[in-house]
Amino acid sequence: MIVVTGASGLLGINIIAATSGLSREVAGTCYHNALRVPGVQIRSVDLTDRQATREVIATLRPTASFIAPLPPMSTGARIIPKRLIK
Repeated sequence: MIVVTGASGLLGINIIAATSGLSREVAGTCYHNALRVPGVQIRSVDLTDRQATREVIATLRPTASFIAPLPPMSTGARIIPKRLIK
């Protein structure tokens, strides 16, 4: 499963669109925006809440994650290998 955080943002929604056509499950997280993407699990979570974030990650069990919760007008994102997610 691929998990995209910040799925409701400009970068996140484009990553969702690009990965949802792959033969892997895709899930996204967002903080407050209601987001519905056919075939994609969307979870609402405050990523600053460590316990809530751990629960979502434990439930989704990603094999790859793309971290894209960026403020508007910022650039860049990081791909975090699964071995670094605790």
